[in-house]
Amino acid sequence: MSTRERSSVKSNGSSALVGYERYVAAFTKVVREGSLGHAYLFFGDAETGKHAFARRLGSFLETGEWQDDGHILVDVISVGPDEKGTIGIDAARELKKFLWQTPLVSSRRTAIIDSAEALTDEAQSALLKLVEEPSPHALLLFTTYEPSVLFPPLRSRLTKIYVPRLPKSVVRDFLVSQHGMTAKRAEELAAESFGRIGRALRLAGITDAAPTEGNELDTEIQANIFRLRANGIRKNARVLAWLVEREALAKRFNLNPNLQRKAVRIMMG
Repeated sequence: MSTRERSSVKSNGSSALVGYERYVAAFTKVVREGSLGHAYLFFGDAETGKHAFARRLGSFLETGEWQDDGHILVDVISVGPDEKGTIGIDAARELKKFLWQTPLVSSRRTAIIDSAEALTDEAQSALLKLVEEPSPHALLLFTTYEPSVLFPPLRSRLTKIYVPRLPKSVVRDFLVSQHGMTAKRAEELAAESFGRIGRALRLAGITDAAPTEGNELDTEIQANIFRLRANGIRKNARVLAWLVEREALAKRFNLNPNLQRKAVRIMMG
């Protein structure tokens, strides 16, 4: 599935880039110096703005501005999981065709591979060839939660950039200053978001992106960890250790979210 994607943020175009100031500065510098690479992997927890940043980078190359007001970018294409939850060989072939065309207005043709963990083996092999022998004006941007979901040959050829969660105070202040929320409501949403700006915006109804089952599993585990820690780490040590282990396994392996949620709820009684 591919799309010339429109932003789902219903506010000003810079809003989803909160916490990305150092990345904006770094990429602005390499673009202006002419040292931008051709393949990057942005990784970190879900709803931390990785895809939003990738699109803003494409917009910067095309328009000179780190903004996204929902307009269609002619030299940017985005692919994500289809109805089966995979990114297959047809999508990889579409990317290859797009990337080998001459840019119309930008210095690069930018392809965003969102949720790269959904790439099939065949699609990864095809993209490896693109990364190894890129068009001189191609830029590939992968987003995922963990680099190890990609084949080692492909992973090793990507410049990896970790995207961390934000401090609760940053999320809170952003919601107050940029979206006019009361301090109380912003504090509540900042706590519920666990440092994920995309989740905070979704919970506030500012974005309309639907959460995936995996995202909701991650959030449920963290909510239980947060609650148990508040009730006493020592007395809840066994369950906390189990939840932390479950969180790590859920991120590293393609576990069934529904079964994992049932296991968490049984453990929590």
